[in-house]
Amino acid sequence: PAVIRRDMLQGDHYDIQGIDWASLGTTREEARLMRGDTFAQISVTGAEIEAPKESQKALASTENFYRFSRMNTSCNAYIRHYQLRNLLVATSNSDLYYADNKRVYHAHPCGMDKETVMDFSRDTTDPMEVTALSGCDNFLIAGGYNGHYAVKNLLTEVGQKPTVGKLTTDDNGITNHCHTFYDRLSGQMKAAFCSNDRKLRILDCETNKFTAALPYHDPINCAATSPSGRLRAVVGDFNQTLITDATSGATVVTLDTHSKDVFAAAWAPDDITVATGAQDSHVVVHDGRMWARPLAVLGTPLSCPRSLAFTPAGSGPRALLAAEADDNVHAIEAGGFAAQQTLSFFGSVAGLAVPPAGDGFFVACSDPHFGGVLEYERT
Repeated sequence: PAVIRRDMLQGDHYDIQGIDWASLGTTREEARLMRGDTFAQISVTGAEIEAPKESQKALASTENFYRFSRMNTSCNAYIRHYQLRNLLVATSNSDLYYADNKRVYHAHPCGMDKETVMDFSRDTTDPMEVTALSGCDNFLIAGGYNGHYAVKNLLTEVGQKPTVGKLTTDDNGITNHCHTFYDRLSGQMKAAFCSNDRKLRILDCETNKFTAALPYHDPINCAATSPSGRLRAVVGDFNQTLITDATSGATVVTLDTHSKDVFAAAWAPDDITVATGAQDSHVVVHDGRMWARPLAVLGTPLSCPRSLAFTPAGSGPRALLAAEADDNVHAIEAGGFAAQQTLSFFGSVAGLAVPPAGDGFFVACSDPHFGGVLEYERT
């Protein structure tokens, strides 16, 4: 079916992805254990998952923030690069945008027909392949594999093409991440693009003019601007987290908390708490009032964290959502970071999105047979 709803579930005969485990001669729980064993064997040979850090917290699985609501099986995002998993945007509870290689689609969680909002497939010379997606209010932003970017004003009439340009012509110019934020001085919507050519660029979405190109020593994989617009967390192909001045790009604090390259960062609505996720399979949380040591060090059991998001203020109990590369999203209690709820499925995570209302979240599961966008609602 186009949509799987909670009232359609029948245990091992029909799960949240429509899988009939009983007909396969097993149970969902047994399949989950086998999947965990497979990843454990991979980690022994490929070594992405590391031993727990001494400071790592063991989280109690006692929280119950969310429950499965429905899954739109017609929305299957395409992961162009295995390390880049930010290909889903939710501008509201009913407006989803996801990337499928050379196209970006608008879809509804209830399974209504999707529509193409960005189509680069018709460019026969240098078509943009989407590797990063972001959006807020009226703007949808995309970054591409060969240094492209695109900006779409969602208030324009249907059929209006996005503005397309080049961030860089560098051979190593893949766009690793993009995010939108409001400039604290002008109030204008801006977009920050993180590129593999070791630069972070700031674009004014209204004028399509670049206002800054901030150089770094290594490729930048992700950035998160604080709600106040004063600071920015910058992470990349290095072990440190750089807390920088959002305007000048100057490093204010360097945090040495990971042992491998870092690919995810998120700032909480309180403007104080910042979280990062790395290929060492750890999520590290810092309090901006005390940079000297982390507030919490949390492990991810199956694979490394690829996408992080804090729930909006006023949306219920505070939570940090941490999406692993595969199968799991952890909803971590964001007060003391001592307990969590793990929400599991089968497939690669292509994106994690929290709508502005914050009364649920969406996760894009990329799988040729059982992929789609899953929606979880607050309990």
